[in-house]
Amino acid sequence: MSARGFTLVELLVTLVVFTIVAGFALPSFSKLVHETRTHSRAQELYQAAQLARTSAIVHNRRVTLSAEGQWSDGWKVFVDDNHNGQWDLGEKLLASADANTEIRIVGNQQVANHVSFIGTGESRNTNGTSGGAFQAGTITVCAAEDGPGYEMVLARSGRLRMRAIPMAQC
Repeated sequence: MSARGFTLVELLVTLVVFTIVAGFALPSFSKLVHETRTHSRAQELYQAAQLARTSAIVHNRRVTLSAEGQWSDGWKVFVDDNHNGQWDLGEKLLASADANTEIRIVGNQQVANHVSFIGTGESRNTNGTSGGAFQAGTITVCAAEDGPGYEMVLARSGRLRMRAIPMAQC
């Protein structure tokens, strides 16, 4: 009568081969996870800015995307009735995002704290009035660890574009 199955030696060899292959695959998988998280967070911010601009146009009112301290700490999209760039009680909150410490998000001086759109869809600085000087700038989204990132560029017209950037620019 012949026995079917694997010998202990065959099982050990298979386990060793599997361990070696997994050792090569895990760092690549970890890198992929970090890159995906960075891309997702960049997309979230881009969509929040698009929501702010679209809402400003549709309702013909100033709508602001404001950082919760730093951009990495999260943000809010709201109707900015008093044109101050900060969410105040009574102002309609349209969307928000929580903090994510795994992703670094930094805006240059013009967009360090907020991006604000007026009813025409143009980006304008907040100064307590319905107008304000034009606002343009770049927000950089990078992983806290090494890896490529994204730049969200805000043009004077209020148009946004996002592009991938290499790790060296992060």
